[in-house]
Amino acid sequence: MTIHVIGAGLLILAGGLFAKNKTAALKSNLTMLASLASSLQVMLSEIQVNLTPIGEILEMLSAFGAPCSRRFFQEVSDQFTAQGAPYLEQCWNTAVDRCCAGLSDEEQRAMRTLGEVLGRYGVDEECAAISRCVSELNTGHTQLRRRYSADVRLYTGLGLTAGCILAIVLL
Repeated sequence: MTIHVIGAGLLILAGGLFAKNKTAALKSNLTMLASLASSLQVMLSEIQVNLTPIGEILEMLSAFGAPCSRRFFQEVSDQFTAQGAPYLEQCWNTAVDRCCAGLSDEEQRAMRTLGEVLGRYGVDEECAAISRCVSELNTGHTQLRRRYSADVRLYTGLGLTAGCILAIVLL
């Protein structure tokens, strides 16, 4: 009987851990969206005001950008340095695949579209593409933030309820 009670407790704990992991992933996505949008705003300013080359912007954002997006820009910067300007889109897309897996399809598509434009077109086109991407990321952030508390309650209730149901079946 003691083993059943311990097993039941572990199942409830597992349900709670499921909820904790899901809510941590939601929080991580919120932070990543805000961080990417902030860093892209810096990129936009650098291109518009200073006409800073893309390589320098990538290095700057990988060192001093918003904390959660540094890994993304470090990935792009490292690959860009190794492969060169003709491969910027490929470097960008690889970093999107590796660092932005938690983003929605629309947000990833916006990031990939930006990667297609950077380094290929003039300042105005690059700035317009960055603005569109920032807008898409901000929209995603707003939607996720609105759903966040409801999703936290959902995952917590679902995880603990599933753990309790399994515990009852076990007993």
